Amino acid sequence: MKNKFLAIAAASTAALGTALLSAPAHAQITGSDVPVNLNVTVPEVLFLKTVKDINVNLSAADLASQFSGSPTGGFAFDNNSGTAGTAQTGVNVQTPFAGTATSQFNQTIPSVYVVWSNSPRTGGVNVTFNKGGSLTGTLNAVSPATGSVDYSIAATSNLTGLTPKGLVTPTAVGGVDLALDLTKAAVAGQYTGVITVTADAP
Repeated sequence: MKNKFLAIAAASTAALGTALLSAPAHAQITGSDVPVNLNVTVPEVLFLKTVKDINVNLSAADLASQFSGSPTGGFAFDNNSGTAGTAQTGVNVQTPFAGTATSQFNQTIPSVYVVWSNSPRTGGVNVTFNKGGSLTGTLNAVSPATGSVDYSIAATSNLTGLTPKGLVTPTAVGGVDLALDLTKAAVAGQYTGVITVTADAP
């Protein structure tokens, strides 16, 4: 009886061992790679940012630069000219500011705008001042409310055919070149008006 039990136990152990050896642990099945199309559509963006105000503060030195004679500089000054007396010419009444009536004050204003664009079109990006209008205009008096200042924008301030550089690097950072005519500005003070900046990608 004892031998029969041992034989059965031995047979069972042999069978179990065979089963353990033939069963793989953590079996995996790996298939082939399957391609899947991934499509991303990026919208076209044209973004223009400008300053809110352009402030041009002309100095006495700016006015003095148009003098037809001495002196120069300063906000107030005296000058001796002519000789008074019988048969004499007296004081010279010709204004030393005559140049302000015939000359314009050129002012370059940097960093007026920045534009970003990812335009795919071949025409590039254009930046235009007073688009559809005139490059010349008038600034009206604010305080005191009399007189005016005429201005003109240099055509070179307009940029065309700029190559888009995406939405991180600016396509352009630009300014405007102004010429100011003070002929009608008979009173010191502030004169104001509006210019426009337009960006387009034709």
